[in-house]
Amino acid sequence: MPRPLARHLAAGVALLVPLGAAPPDGRAAAHLTGVVKQNQVGGEPMAQVAVSSPDAGGPTASDAAGRFELTFPRLAPGDRVDLDVALPDWVVVNDLQMVGLNLPRDARASPLTVLLARAAERETWARQYYRLRGNETVEAEYRRRLAALEERRRATARERDALARERDQALEQVEELARQLAAAKPGEGDALYRQATQLFLAGRLGDALALLSEQRLQAAAAQAHRLKRDARRIRTETARNYRLRGRLLALGFQFQAAAAAYGEATRLLPDDFQTWFDFARFHRSATVSEQGTAQSSGIPAVFRGQSVGVQLLDAPGYEAAQDAVRLDGEGVQLAVRARPVAFRGYVRSTAGAPIADAQVGVGAQRVQTDAQGYFRLPVPALRPEGQALLQVTAAGYASKLYRVLPGGNEIVVLLSRFE
Repeated sequence: MPRPLARHLAAGVALLVPLGAAPPDGRAAAHLTGVVKQNQVGGEPMAQVAVSSPDAGGPTASDAAGRFELTFPRLAPGDRVDLDVALPDWVVVNDLQMVGLNLPRDARASPLTVLLARAAERETWARQYYRLRGNETVEAEYRRRLAALEERRRATARERDALARERDQALEQVEELARQLAAAKPGEGDALYRQATQLFLAGRLGDALALLSEQRLQAAAAQAHRLKRDARRIRTETARNYRLRGRLLALGFQFQAAAAAYGEATRLLPDDFQTWFDFARFHRSATVSEQGTAQSSGIPAVFRGQSVGVQLLDAPGYEAAQDAVRLDGEGVQLAVRARPVAFRGYVRSTAGAPIADAQVGVGAQRVQTDAQGYFRLPVPALRPEGQALLQVTAAGYASKLYRVLPGGNEIVVLLSRFE
């Protein structure tokens, strides 16, 4: 049997103020509509979920389709509210959107989606949700820029390829943003941080960046410099806002401005681990040149003159050619080499029988197949994106050449007997 409160709310009796009530200053009362889903945006609707706000005329509960509506008799569209969503044994996935929510002008046209999950699975679903929002932002910016290129009617293949690489670089930043938002607690950060996050999640990247303007953040940094009391707190919050600005700029393909924002964050908090960690995550990507080098720039002055360890992150198939480098300027050129790779597979006759003692080679590297026709061929240095020419020979069979890529699936080579 449902709880009496839930039954009372489901009947719609608990809305204490009629929808037509207005704030005391004559403005139209604000409304909020929404839907409660299980785990994800495309999940099943959830009924009997209690939804309330200290500013609402009364609580409500979601119906069988997961829908709910709240009335705010003393507030108007544009005002901010906090929501409380409750269902035993369930937690809110997108909880960051429940704090400081901006009441819409048209509640029917802008329903809020509330996602609930079991506590043990909450962070996994939160990552997926925030990743979805980030990917949507990047794809929208990519389509906008691609349309601008095509409008010129003279866009080159190189320009299109460069734009696609920028999209991929922006998508790399989405994963880190999703991870951090999923781990964040509601109410974390100052009001500026929370409002900018809300705007981003609502698909309003430009408004979020306008709120986190360089002028506003510089003013906050100057205030921290003037004040002795609360200076550390203001620097911490401003650095957090600069890091969020950097992430959002990267989603808009503004990578140089994003690098500058991360640099400002490290200047404000030169001794903060999270700030430097975010800085390093942003700067971790570098293209390996034809000469086998990768360039890393934007090194802060505080690190110059030091020798530091070198590690390549997210560089499949490559490794650093040295264990440490000395940082003598704003950038450093790293020597990079391809990691050894191995080709694996089987050599068989066209009838399917294994061929033992077949010769398999790439260049000067050669091995023989075993009794089951299996081979493993290590190749010391092959660029991961390059193809290799695999040669297979066996007594009594016609030899074969295969073009293969490192890191692929096991290779099955079929040889035909000589007639």
